[in-house]
Order: sequence, then structure tokens, then C-alpha cells
Amino acid sequence: MKKILCFPGSNSTTSINYTLLQAIQPLIKGFDTELIHLKDYQSVLYGIDEEKTNGFPEPSLQLRDHISKADAFIISTAEHNSSLPVALKNALDWLSRMERNVFEDKPMLILSTSLGRRGGKTALSHLE
Repeated sequence: MKKILCFPGSNSTTSINYTLLQAIQPLIKGFDTELIHLKDYQSVLYGIDEEKTNGFPEPSLQLRDHISKADAFIISTAEHNSSLPVALKNALDWLSRMERNVFEDKPMLILSTSLGRRGGKTALSHLE
């Protein structure tokens, strides 16, 4: 059975995007879905000096392992200051340093919900 990995772009314990993923997960039929929380894979802020000195952080390696086992992805991101949350950007920075095309051209659905007027539209365009 094909596996869809779902995760929010936020590291907040009260993430409404995590709640959105919980709500849609039962609606996905015919696939094995796994919902993880980005807060469980937080790494030190990416920087070339950090990478050269300490290599790849263990949480980023663990996230990469989850991604490598998935056939598709659903990411639901928050919008912080008209952009991506730093937790998601940092995760993507580390992942892209490990493998340039970390998502391997696999299908991806990106979502956003936000209390802001634009509903996450800007974050979605950045993530796209």
C-alpha cells in the first residue's frame, strides 16, 4: 500500500495546521497515512559553519528517513510574518543539504490554514 507522510509546517504544540491534518487523515482512503509533528524533528538553526563543524543533526536525519519511506506528502503550513514558519524553513534547509531533491519528485499536496486575512496564501506560494 502506498504511504503518504503528513506533517505541519509549524512546531507549535497547538498548531491548527496539525489539527487540519488530523481532520483530513481519516478521509484519505486506499493509502497508508502517517502523521508526524515537525516539533519532534527540530534541529539547530542551519548554517554552513554548523554543518562543517557538526555534520547533520540527528533530528534532521530522522526526518529524512521518514521522507525517504513515503510515496507522497501532505504538508500543511502556518504563515508567520507573511512567510514560512522558521521551523519548516530550517527543516527544508537541512534536508536539502543532505539530498538536493529530498522529495524525489514524489506527489505533494500543500495546504495552509491561518487566522490571518489571507489564510496562509503567502506561505503557500513560498512553499510551492
